[in-house]
Amino acid sequence: PQDPTQVMGGFGDGPGLGGGTPQMQSGFGDSGQAGFMLTERVRAYIIDFYMKMCENNTSDVRYLYFREWTSLTNNYYKDTEWPNENEISSLVDENEVFIHCYKELYYRHIFVHGSPLLHHRVESWENYKALFDMFLDGANTSSLQLPLEWLGDMIDEFLYQFEDFCSYRHKLTRLSEEELETLENQPDVWNVHMVLGYLTSFVDRSGIVKMLNDPNKQVGNRLSVLESLGYYSLIGLCRVHCLTGDYRLALQQLNPIDVDDKRALFTRIASTHLSLYYYLGFAYMMMKRYADAVNVFSTVLLAHRGSRGRATCFSDGQINSKYDKIRALCAMSVALSPGLALDEQVRQLLMEKYDEVMPRLMQRREENFEELFRYGCPKFITPSTPNYSNLEDRHREAYNLQLKWFLTEVRSQATLPEIRSYLKLYTSIPIMKLSQFCDLSDEVFIEKLMSIKHKSYQLVNPRNGSPALDGIRSCATDVHFYMSEDMLHVDETGRVQRFSEYFMTHSLKFQTAIDDLRSTDPRRRHHQKKKHNDRKQ
Repeated sequence: PQDPTQVMGGFGDGPGLGGGTPQMQSGFGDSGQAGFMLTERVRAYIIDFYMKMCENNTSDVRYLYFREWTSLTNNYYKDTEWPNENEISSLVDENEVFIHCYKELYYRHIFVHGSPLLHHRVESWENYKALFDMFLDGANTSSLQLPLEWLGDMIDEFLYQFEDFCSYRHKLTRLSEEELETLENQPDVWNVHMVLGYLTSFVDRSGIVKMLNDPNKQVGNRLSVLESLGYYSLIGLCRVHCLTGDYRLALQQLNPIDVDDKRALFTRIASTHLSLYYYLGFAYMMMKRYADAVNVFSTVLLAHRGSRGRATCFSDGQINSKYDKIRALCAMSVALSPGLALDEQVRQLLMEKYDEVMPRLMQRREENFEELFRYGCPKFITPSTPNYSNLEDRHREAYNLQLKWFLTEVRSQATLPEIRSYLKLYTSIPIMKLSQFCDLSDEVFIEKLMSIKHKSYQLVNPRNGSPALDGIRSCATDVHFYMSEDMLHVDETGRVQRFSEYFMTHSLKFQTAIDDLRSTDPRRRHHQKKKHNDRKQ
């Protein structure tokens, strides 16, 4: 073997990348053409990674996946690709399972830190096919144990690359003739039917639905690789159907999972918890079930408010981004369902980011809704193969359609804030007088009242373990009214003061203040420094 401290190969002539020019091969542009460093530390890491996987030592594999990979990336590969499969195959006895798992991380690194080219997208698809086929076959992987975090991230990255490819191939005016020809000759690459086929196969082959429906069986950490992939594929199917705009079917995919169970498997991994509640809440919002959307978003915002700002592994950047998107969607859902009871801590989280925007949302300012929707919505896809003879960009068609539908609902509520403000001032008032306040004719005003009455009732999930799609039609606002002849009678529901929330909120504030004071206390810093020196000695 060559000296491990020397540069081994380059991106242009690396045998594992299929030849070609350096510019064609690198996913990092000019900065990725200098070649990669297979240092002694990286060499030892790959060997150790392989050995721990062979031993099914999931705790060590989790550390190597989460921490060490990120550390090595920051030190050696932040602006370049990791060593390709041919450079590391001799270190791992050319083990097929490990090499495909390594390539999953290899291509994911390119998508996270670089700019993937078409051949990267095709090769990553082929690698996922080979890896998933091995998992489904089970001949070489039946006894394999991998961390739940990696398997969850694997399904998440698989679907991210799928939606990114759907957008990429519909930007026809930006593609070269060579890329157009390659795409036209390979219609099965990231085909939606094959993507859904793999997810459905994981669910069916794993028997995870039967396991989740069995009240005597607790789904825990000791799931096999196939069972874990089946579990995360249920969440993945919800995601795909959200991306295509079929929100009812998206919720149906979650029927086997108790989304209200605070000890469920998805709650143990922050990225999975956020992803599930993001798509669940977004589906509720687009189905006009704003109360359910706010409940879902509030739960996950409070559960992961301490996770923001970290960047120690692959998924931490996604966690921070998803958290901020959930906060944007929650702000819109709260505005579209005025009078909804909202946790004080959630209100503070929203005002922390959208202090100036919230009043405009309450006034139904369309430009603010459009801005937050653009930021917070998923990357909608057009899964069909484009017509390559008609060079027209169509990658934003799906987004424009969903935005149009959403803004139509916002416009239908344009007069709601003004009418609601008047309703809160009176217990009874002549309809003619109130219509004059709003500068509307009696007929149009009565239509608006009927619209408000209709929109105040929503399907609300009882949150008792029932399927996500279930709901009971109930009033989700704090203002009730009815008409009797020419009079409008208003009954405002009194809110129950929640003293526990008040004390919890202020207890947390005091604890934060105490922590800040302790961190600035010079005596404490001196004591910590002394303890550190004693430990070193």
